[in-house]
Amino acid sequence: MKLFDIDGPIMATLGKLSDLVIVNILFEICCLPIFTIGASYTALNRVVLSLSKDEEDTSIFKQFFREFKSNFKKATAITLIFGIIFAILTSCYIVSNFTLSGNMAKIYTVILVVVTIPFILSSLFVFHLQGNFENTVKNTIKNSFLLMIAKIHYVILMFIIRILAIYIAFFLNPNAIGIASFIWFVCGFSIIAYFDSFIINKLIKDIKGDLNVE
Repeated sequence: MKLFDIDGPIMATLGKLSDLVIVNILFEICCLPIFTIGASYTALNRVVLSLSKDEEDTSIFKQFFREFKSNFKKATAITLIFGIIFAILTSCYIVSNFTLSGNMAKIYTVILVVVTIPFILSSLFVFHLQGNFENTVKNTIKNSFLLMIAKIHYVILMFIIRILAIYIAFFLNPNAIGIASFIWFVCGFSIIAYFDSFIINKLIKDIKGDLNVE
């Protein structure tokens, strides 16, 4: 097999990269109404998971919108629930800054941080669960919290991936922030999802049959 054959490694890599660019842009477009972020993110993760396992059985466009449509109601409900919770926690922090001072302000801030962290970490799992397991919204959210505790090493790894991606893109070389922003716009979200996919694939194998499903 020649290096540049249509089935060769270079063409396969370029093909996968182009798919990541396409699904990244589809994700960003479908996030524009804001409340559809959850459905769009679920579709992104499902498509990229298929790409990582070379299981895509149709065009990226068809697969993305199929996943978007099938997960829309539940993913949107999860988005709204988490959005309301984060809005309440943010409001509490803003109000506390105006009404409290000294040690009380510090204590209240620590409490808010402790309450917020589990929601942030569970959000790394919740849309993956929505896309890969048929379940109620209640159980999907519940399972995301249980997995956050039981599989904390996966959570930490996924969190590190995001921190590294943000650091490399926007802080490693401030002079190249324009180029970094363009690359992030073109394929940043899908590349993170691609790295996530290997963790999620392992997670699915670990937990299949152990989740609370209705």
